[in-house]
Amino acid sequence: MVEQEQTVTDRRPTPADPLPGQPKDPSQPGREGHDLPPELGPNPVSVVEGRTFMFSDPVGDVPAGTIGGLVNADTRLLSRWVLSINGNRWLDLRSGTVTHYSAEFFLTNPELPDLPPNTLGLRRRRVLGDSFHEHLELRSFAVEPVHLELRLETGTDFADLFEMKHFVRERTTIARDHASDGSRMAYRYRNGDFQVETVLDVRPHADRVEGDDLIWELDLEPDGRWECELDVPLSFGEQEVRPERRRFPLPASTNDPVNAWLSQAPSVESDSYVLENTIETCRRDLIALRIATRAGDREIMLPAAGLPWFLTLFGRDTLITAYQTIAAGQALSRGTLLALAAYQGSTREDFRDEEPGKILH
Repeated sequence: MVEQEQTVTDRRPTPADPLPGQPKDPSQPGREGHDLPPELGPNPVSVVEGRTFMFSDPVGDVPAGTIGGLVNADTRLLSRWVLSINGNRWLDLRSGTVTHYSAEFFLTNPELPDLPPNTLGLRRRRVLGDSFHEHLELRSFAVEPVHLELRLETGTDFADLFEMKHFVRERTTIARDHASDGSRMAYRYRNGDFQVETVLDVRPHADRVEGDDLIWELDLEPDGRWECELDVPLSFGEQEVRPERRRFPLPASTNDPVNAWLSQAPSVESDSYVLENTIETCRRDLIALRIATRAGDREIMLPAAGLPWFLTLFGRDTLITAYQTIAAGQALSRGTLLALAAYQGSTREDFRDEEPGKILH
């Protein structure tokens, strides 16, 4: 008996396989055998606020072609973000998160011609709120005046999350509108109805612009200081709750959702430091992964599935997390039920795998 060849033309299209039945080319981007983008080395640093995160190496840099960058609403707004001194990378002394939405990097210079190592100190402070904000504070510990070139390499590919993990297709239609006075860098991209932009505001202005790089020529006296503010505004959907504006130094805000969450959540006292520390860490991790949004006219919050690749609503993960943490407060459970009810399937659409009554993912 001869087996009949099975056909796959009756398979429904899905986002993972939009053209069922067509042979897959193993050399296509993102498929087996293709090189994955490099990681950011040991001890990468991430800050997160809602559906926005910045993922960098311990120096605070995002070299081009890596999995790092500034991501907002599943789209990468910055894929290159590298500070250098006289063409060399800075050295990390100490770095890490301060809160889930802020981080600090303490850096120094390597050995350079006419500049001994550890002559300069650079404090790099980063915070997420209604924008991505970075504050640079440079100080000279030299006994003589120092001249240096500080360069910030910028760039974006507007990749989505799945491209970042596998292969980023080239977008040749990214438009650039950089200010010649070094005050602003702007990237814009449009594809049909989808449009996105990255705008970087710079204070003080760079001395010159080379391609996508900002360059400052600095002369520092002994114990001299120089500061700079870098700001990338973020956009939010109609149903998203806009975070507050955050700058350094960070004030103790009465409207801060972290403080509100901790004040309402039950506290645990134990003679075990390990137990107390574990519970406190879990509480802060939960609030770091919250998504603030609206269901009708009500503001709600619900847990995202995880940082960095699943910073969104997952039916199964969100339900289980909300159920397991209800003892720490009902806000996440209430928000989860309202959000999933709002997105519950109401029609049949094979491409989205939607059916009446079905809960997403």
